[in-house]
Amino acid sequence: MAERIGEIRAQSRAKDITMLKKHATVEVLVVDDTDTIPVPFLTTIENAKVINLLDASDVTVTLLGNVITVDDVAISAAHLLITVVGV
Repeated sequence: MAERIGEIRAQSRAKDITMLKKHATVEVLVVDDTDTIPVPFLTTIENAKVINLLDASDVTVTLLGNVITVDDVAISAAHLLITVVGV
């Protein structure tokens, strides 16, 4: 298990002030099963969509605070694209 740092490709806050959610797209070049990916500008990740760019498959993850943990045994040296929403 290693901590991987992704490159934030885009980030923003929802335009409606009643929806105080932030969102971002994060790209991580090399990730293995059980690696963690922190998203430092969020306090809590409420939802994340993680896609393996090799075959466009969904990746199983666990969210805890502002950290994403990869829980997919099929992942080894994968290139991931992550969309996160949180506060």
